[in-house]
Amino acid sequence: MTHTEMLLHIHENALMALTDANEQSNLAPRIVQTLGDAKDSGGFHLRDGSYLNGLVKRNVDYCAAIDFSVIQKARRISDQAGITMDAGHIKWFLHILSLNGFVAWYRRKSQGFAGEHIHAIYVGVPMKPQLQRQVKDYLAGLDGLAHHRQETFWRADDTADAALRVLFEKHN
Repeated sequence: MTHTEMLLHIHENALMALTDANEQSNLAPRIVQTLGDAKDSGGFHLRDGSYLNGLVKRNVDYCAAIDFSVIQKARRISDQAGITMDAGHIKWFLHILSLNGFVAWYRRKSQGFAGEHIHAIYVGVPMKPQLQRQVKDYLAGLDGLAHHRQETFWRADDTADAALRVLFEKHN
């Protein structure tokens, strides 16, 4: 799927929130998966629903989950420079995502992932039960994985968590 096709399968509310997060963080990590059925994604990126996309004037399927590369360079918004995503950049981007309606984790090789990435879920749209469970894990301070362990890399503050909970409960 091309980058443009991936963007098409992000719900327009999520895309507006992501655009705000990119501008506020001054970072635009490369999106590597939205809607799709990649073997390693375990069904988390399958269809959540559809919406009438005003740009293309038709219903478009979407997935509330978005994966971002931390291996490929991110684009710095202010000058378009390529930025290597170190731990500080990743934590900063996770923080800004949390302020814009996303729960997100940094997925690492030590957790069994082939490629390190940020797994984010926009909580302001209806989503499948599988993603709902991950959101509930996030709000409980857990990693959103099968063993439901405590998240150790980064956590949002209580104010961001409360806002995410309200937005999530409004739509799910």
